[in-house]
Amino acid sequence: MKFTYFERMNINFIIFIKLIFTNLFSNLVKIFSILTIAKFLGPSNYGVISFANVFSRYFSYLQLGVQNGLNRKIPILLGEKKYYSIMIFLMTALSHIFILSFVLLLCSYFLNYFGISFFINKKYYFLVALNTSSVLLNSYFISYLIVTQKYNLLVKIKFIFEIVFSIVMMVMVYLFSISGYFINVYVNIVLMGALIIKRTKL
Repeated sequence: MKFTYFERMNINFIIFIKLIFTNLFSNLVKIFSILTIAKFLGPSNYGVISFANVFSRYFSYLQLGVQNGLNRKIPILLGEKKYYSIMIFLMTALSHIFILSFVLLLCSYFLNYFGISFFINKKYYFLVALNTSSVLLNSYFISYLIVTQKYNLLVKIKFIFEIVFSIVMMVMVYLFSISGYFINVYVNIVLMGALIIKRTKL
């Protein structure tokens, strides 16, 4: 079904409004969930989560610009209809994330095995590594939806995996403390990836 220019503009405007309200509501829920989680965990355990989030942010620099290249190159290749090249770029970026995640998980295992502690208790190393891997994959999936202009799916993803899972996370933290937080993050990214792959044939 083909749309006129004005029909496409109207559809894009509606999607844009949906994204704005979804992001706004998502951020409000996140603020409330962060305050609630901090209260449930206490200073010590919440400090581990803060460390995990800061670590994942700086660890993402080891992608060495692969993610930025993906964001810049995919829209160009879409315009040129070079779909095979798009797949190569997507697989390269995803493989890079898997390699980084594997190395990080391996390092966390050996640090824990040899009893080496940095900043946090060594028993949390593996959970921090899983959290970092999840953050990298989350960034990849969201970037993929944006650069391929799948905005309707992006709105649904943001609603389900940012709003609903923020609420679920509060329950998980209440029931299972800090382990519940990391389990929720990991389950979140696995389900998100499965949904995106199913809907987009990635």
